[in-house]
Amino acid sequence: MSPTYERYKWIHDFEDEPYLFYEELDDERYAIRRIEIFKDGKIVRAGEEDLERDPMALPDQPVPTVEETNAQEEFQAQEITTQEFEEA
Repeated sequence: MSPTYERYKWIHDFEDEPYLFYEELDDERYAIRRIEIFKDGKIVRAGEEDLERDPMALPDQPVPTVEETNAQEEFQAQEITTQEFEEA
């Protein structure tokens, strides 16, 4: 199967935490690539190639489904296209 792509908005007031996430997920919902966007404009990108340098670069657990994520008040999640992910 091909990867799936999702975008998550985290509604919070923390200045040092990202508020927007883009993820490319494998068939088991493990992140292959991730983009984190901060309110100050900082962008952090991580992929599987970064795990040797930083084992915490990607989540070590499967990512919850869009439905599971949206069940939490502070999150808004949706599936996106490959193009939307690549443009981010």
